[in-house]
Amino acid sequence: MTLPTFTAHSRLPASKLTSVRNEVVSLGTRVGVRLRRVATQTLTDNTLATVSWDTEDEDTDGFWAIGTPTVVTIPTGKGGLYAITAACDNSGLLSSAARGLIHLSVTSAVTGVAPTYRSPIEALGDIASVAVPAIPLAAGDTFTVQILADMAASGTLQAWLSCYRVGN
Repeated sequence: MTLPTFTAHSRLPASKLTSVRNEVVSLGTRVGVRLRRVATQTLTDNTLATVSWDTEDEDTDGFWAIGTPTVVTIPTGKGGLYAITAACDNSGLLSSAARGLIHLSVTSAVTGVAPTYRSPIEALGDIASVAVPAIPLAAGDTFTVQILADMAASGTLQAWLSCYRVGN
């Protein structure tokens, strides 16, 4: 945002008022998506599985589509810094001795963006999460969330995702 400069005794021209108002209003506009996996998703032991989202709680600009339920895409004109948090309830995943991993996989055109962010699933019954406080993403960049669990057999998954722009 570029604001006009003026001195203490000058007036802001009327022609600039609309653009300044629009910029200030856009600062408070939330841009992003919040998804859940409500129906249980079956996972196979020691196999990286991509979460297939089935419930959209909020999607401000078309980040997610039911036709591609595993992928979140940054829409045209919505590039910027994003905070992303993905979480899963591992109570249906792990046996008492098992461990696992929650994995955020990013495909980005932005130079220097790491392709993966991981967090361990440590204990039965915990909510495991991976959080990326600020990652630069461009329009067309995509990401998926995957779960890997060391289980005695197959298990079930419920998961949550939030992705919101926190800066330009």
